[in-house]
Amino acid sequence: MKLGSLASARPEPIDRNATITVNAYLNNNLSPAVVTERWSQTVASGKKAQISTMMASIIRCTVATSVEWAYVQISVNTTGSNDGVCVAQMGHNVVGYGDSQMVGVAGTYAAGSIIKGYTADLSTGGSTRVWVGATVMTYDA
Repeated sequence: MKLGSLASARPEPIDRNATITVNAYLNNNLSPAVVTERWSQTVASGKKAQISTMMASIIRCTVATSVEWAYVQISVNTTGSNDGVCVAQMGHNVVGYGDSQMVGVAGTYAAGSIIKGYTADLSTGGSTRVWVGATVMTYDA
């Protein structure tokens, strides 16, 4: 009987010079605005990244004069695309109404990938409470 080690040839990502970054944007009284990038993180050369948690939340605070779609989104750009991986949206004008999404572990991304948080409210007047954030672990590829 041959006995061998159960250890892998490469250590787990957490053991490969891992660093954790928390990207977050919060505003308790955000006025309407076009699509706006609130934060961005690019995976450095020689690194990989994993998103461990994401949260997107939007709530109507004050009534809009003219209501349109409003949303918060976390996207990952891997090949020139901008793929939404966590989105909360609403089209209502009721104070206190909103949407929230929480996602855990959203894939592994290579060097050059860009993780971004956005907000948008195409309404006229009124305000929203928004939160868009992601915890990202980067480590040696």
